[in-house]
Amino acid sequence: MTPARSGTVSWSRGTVAWFDAPKGFGFITADGDPRALVYVDFSCIEMAGYRTLVEGQRVEFLRSRHRSEAAAVRVSAASGRIAA
Repeated sequence: MTPARSGTVSWSRGTVAWFDAPKGFGFITADGDPRALVYVDFSCIEMAGYRTLVEGQRVEFLRSRHRSEAAAVRVSAASGRIAA
């Protein structure tokens, strides 16, 4: 899934709601929209080594649409790199 093919993208911050490392996917609750879960696949996590997320972890990500659902791409630990 690439942002160019997935439609509109925007930087967001959020908190990992849950992530199933063996299955390689989970969901993020985006700041400002706690009821909407954003899908995240392990292949979109930007980190060296074993790519996983931990429940409650703060992250920043490009928010996109994938098959009519919100999806996170380019996910990384929240670093203050983007404006809140």
